[in-house]
Amino acid sequence: MSGTLPPPVAWRVARALCLADLRQRTRSTRFRVAALAITAAGWWCLPPADAGYLVVAIGDHHRGFYSSAWIGMVLAMLSLLWGLVGFYLVRGTVQRDFDTRVWQLLGTTSMRRGAYLLAKWASHVAVMGGLLFATLVVGLVAQLVRAEDRHVDLWELVKPSLFIALPTLAFSAMLAIWFDVVPLLRRTVGNIVFFFVWIGLLTTGPAGIVHDRAARAAGAAASIEQPWTSDLPAMRMMQWSIEHQIARGLPEKTRLEGFCVGCGGVAAPPARFVWTTWEVRGAVLWGRMLWLAAAIAGVLLAVPLLDWAAARAATPASGARRPPRQLRWLRAVLRPLQGTATGVLIAAEAHVVLRQRPGWWWAAWLPLWGVQLFGPRHAVALAMLAGWTMLLDVFARTGLRDHDHRTLELVATAPGARRRLLLARAAMLVGLAWIAAAPGLLHESIVHPGMSTTAFVMAASVALWGLASVALTRSSRPFELAFIVAAYATTQGVAWLDAATRANGVTLAHLAGIVLATAILAVSLRADRPGTRRTP
Repeated sequence: MSGTLPPPVAWRVARALCLADLRQRTRSTRFRVAALAITAAGWWCLPPADAGYLVVAIGDHHRGFYSSAWIGMVLAMLSLLWGLVGFYLVRGTVQRDFDTRVWQLLGTTSMRRGAYLLAKWASHVAVMGGLLFATLVVGLVAQLVRAEDRHVDLWELVKPSLFIALPTLAFSAMLAIWFDVVPLLRRTVGNIVFFFVWIGLLTTGPAGIVHDRAARAAGAAASIEQPWTSDLPAMRMMQWSIEHQIARGLPEKTRLEGFCVGCGGVAAPPARFVWTTWEVRGAVLWGRMLWLAAAIAGVLLAVPLLDWAAARAATPASGARRPPRQLRWLRAVLRPLQGTATGVLIAAEAHVVLRQRPGWWWAAWLPLWGVQLFGPRHAVALAMLAGWTMLLDVFARTGLRDHDHRTLELVATAPGARRRLLLARAAMLVGLAWIAAAPGLLHESIVHPGMSTTAFVMAASVALWGLASVALTRSSRPFELAFIVAAYATTQGVAWLDAATRANGVTLAHLAGIVLATAILAVSLRADRPGTRRTP
């Protein structure tokens, strides 16, 4: 940059940039939908005693009376979920500045690079914090409605969110900056990587609890004072509170069982205990602030990479990127489709998508298809799921291609062009989803003839929802997040995307999903206009 501003002026510029970014976000429909969904989730996380489920529980079925302190702790412990959702909600602002050349304009001014990134990070934290504040308001309403403890203590309500949730959200906001700066992580690959990075960060808490228990079982002395260090989601802090605060009034068995987040259904009505304050040392609270400091330091570490990242974002426009592969064999394979006008469009869409695939992507299909053909049933289903994951960016971003290549106005010039193009893209995506699982479909049709229908329906549902989600949200990220969560749940035994499931309900759910996705696409044809703005 041409110079540097004095710190007071730089601070005012950064504040103005942060506020402008925040206003742009909060005015979007996406933010309002997310705020509504998260506030509804906050209410759902505080069920009445006869609801039959618990979200945060001690042992098998214990929870606190709904005091301000317990509600604040429940909502703070759910920050691990808010941090995940918030990342996908806020990321992309730095990338947008790169893509729209706003950063190049800012680079000609005397604004400090660090101030720019800190302003972006602060707006991320403000968005996530605003959603967290909304859940606290819902929690306050729930305390009065549930009427288990109507004494309102605002400090005890807010304290867990300040020292547990805020550092977690700040760290997630820092990662959103990095995933915008690193070119490889800017789009679908980054969304997949972050999910597993976040899951890895969350496992540090349970792993530490297991380690502490093993050490005590081996004869190590238990800590008398609460340790000032903590994992990112503060699960070890919660476990210490269970063993030294809650356990005073709970059985030994419950104390040793620890706690659960996202517990699900319970067979017996919950047993409740009194929790009117969170007993925590001042040193522990300062220890939580280390995560906040680490987030700020992480943002500043990205400052030297800004110009490099902006240059990499400008590569496609400059033509320096390696040209797509010719893939003459692909043209030959697609030639039979070109007998009709619709077939020509389908073949063209497939060729545009597939010729951009790198060599490793093509090579990865050999082992996947091998497992689908010759593996056991469970492995076949996982290999089919892996095939759809390989096409995730195609499913999620095909509907955004006109925006990305600035051809939206051009597409609208021919009568009926939108309808024909949408039909061609839907057919292409469904066809690719079937091809990705073709060996598995063949395997199922031979070994379990009655079960192959589920895989056919599931593949079509996934493909159509990729298009429908873009039509509904103007973004690829909601579908990517939903798919990643569903895929992860499937690997943990949930049948959402298990092509080998015997549950008829899953097939019916995907059939209903196909109908709903088709309806959304039909409505989008009427609602979409050439001036509609789509945010990648």
